Amino acid sequence: MNNFEGKDVTLNYDPLADAMYIKRKNIEAEYDHTIEVDNIYLDMGVTKTGEKLITGVEIIDASEIFGVTKFDLSHIIKISGLIEVYKETVKINIILEVLKRNKPFEKSINAKTLNEYGLSNESFNIQATSAVA
Repeated sequence: MNNFEGKDVTLNYDPLADAMYIKRKNIEAEYDHTIEVDNIYLDMGVTKTGEKLITGVEIIDASEIFGVTKFDLSHIIKISGLIEVYKETVKINIILEVLKRNKPFEKSINAKTLNEYGLSNESFNIQATSAVA
């Protein structure tokens, strides 16, 4: 499993399951439910004050979603992105940089859905770099 941490997130990639997990740090919220947006699963949590926040992101069939091989995903250099939650919509943009033939190679995914879940307005950055990069 490929693991690394950023300031606000941890990233894990499991090549056997071909699943990528991005978990927010420093968020105190109890798990509530998961929603699916274009094969991207968003874990929702509720804070003690009742705010509904995204606490994590799971990407199943990550190699297919990003259009790279499982081997490539085992050589992630960095990940960045932005998840924006508005009253009406949720927008997801994730940019992945992998090492391919000893050169950085960038792929990105974008998704958008209606905010039918009562999520609180927020935006958060996804930023993590591999320790071996």
